[in-house]
Amino acid sequence: MKRRILSILLLLPILLCTVAPLTVFSAESADTKEPPAPKAEEADLANADTVLLYCLETDTVLRTKNADQKIYPATAVKLMTALLAYETIDDLTTPITVTSAMLEGVSGTYYGFKAGDTVSPEDLLKLLLLRKSNDAALILAHLSAGSTDAFVTAMNERADELGMENTFFTNPTGIHDASMTTTAEDLLILSLEFYGNTALHGWSGSAYLSCPTLSAGTIHNNNYFLSRYYNGTGTSYLFDAVSGMINGSTSQAGDVLITSATYKGLHYIAILLGGKKVDELPASYDITRALIEKDTQNFRYTKVLTDAEVLCELPVKLGSGADFAAVFAKETVECYLPKSLDLSRIQRKINLTAEELEAPVEEGDKVGTVSVWLDGKLLGETDLIVRSNIVRSGTEYRIAQITAYLSSSRFVVVALVVIGLFIVYFLINAIYREQVKKKYHSDRD
Repeated sequence: MKRRILSILLLLPILLCTVAPLTVFSAESADTKEPPAPKAEEADLANADTVLLYCLETDTVLRTKNADQKIYPATAVKLMTALLAYETIDDLTTPITVTSAMLEGVSGTYYGFKAGDTVSPEDLLKLLLLRKSNDAALILAHLSAGSTDAFVTAMNERADELGMENTFFTNPTGIHDASMTTTAEDLLILSLEFYGNTALHGWSGSAYLSCPTLSAGTIHNNNYFLSRYYNGTGTSYLFDAVSGMINGSTSQAGDVLITSATYKGLHYIAILLGGKKVDELPASYDITRALIEKDTQNFRYTKVLTDAEVLCELPVKLGSGADFAAVFAKETVECYLPKSLDLSRIQRKINLTAEELEAPVEEGDKVGTVSVWLDGKLLGETDLIVRSNIVRSGTEYRIAQITAYLSSSRFVVVALVVIGLFIVYFLINAIYREQVKKKYHSDRD
């Protein structure tokens, strides 16, 4: 016996030395987490005053710089000019005759129309979008509203309708005016409206277009993303992801580039104003391309709510075999969010239509809604449902009916009437017996 105890005592340190490292290793393995994915690069915005990158499918602004600050719109004005002219000119194909009044005050970039020239409104729109011609803008303004001033009034009214609260137009060309300002946020609203016009957006994204009523016959786009025809920089900026929008510049506003693009299955709008020159080359194209290729890689679809997760339980009365029903989201909610986002910032708000359910309960019954929020912004919302069938217990239902009837106002009234009748009966009976008693005593006397 003593030998066995001594052997165990000798072996104990060896066993401890053997087991202890395994235990420590196991604990470290359980706590080890996969390191977060490195953040993708971002576009360098140093050479742009104002930037906004937006994803259409997810209604998400991915990147901004001074997006809410008032700026000079320059060529971006032509998006509104094209949109309003397209919406208000009844006949776009029949040629019209240019008058001297239509060309009054033309300056900057222009095609060179003269009074007496004939041209179709459609070709004017193409010229406006591809060559950014200011004389085309003025002619369209007169065709639409009768005068430039009336057209500018209509431009501001349309801006108000769209909700462009920080925008004021003073001309249809974009020629600099210190009173004419906008914001990148407002230009996003305008760009989305323009994007929804398939004809205008399609023309703006063409490398060249046929214009039969113009002497040139064919006009080429001076957007370096779409065409190299007017590109004298010696550098190719062609980018096959780009689908349209507009470019231009003024000395006061700098380079302006509003771009729509399709990249890796999603659609984007990039707005850049106040672009600078770097080594005499426009930085706006490189910045916009980097926004689309790099910044979009910092986002991904994230499930912020799954339809397999039990969100809460509701008590069920009168149920057979179940006192509670699990509550689920009807649909999974996915959002386009930064990869680096701390998901603990996401909040859920559950809104139940009742505090308890009454059997029978059927799978798919709606019991409320759940919404998902991030920093006060609604990310998504879906119905709350139960995914179980709970039949009604016959015995409990009958007991509940009896209990309900006994506590009902009708039963209380009936009970009071019955009690009242009993009281009346006892009173009458007491009076009758008293009278009989008096008569009995009277007869004996």
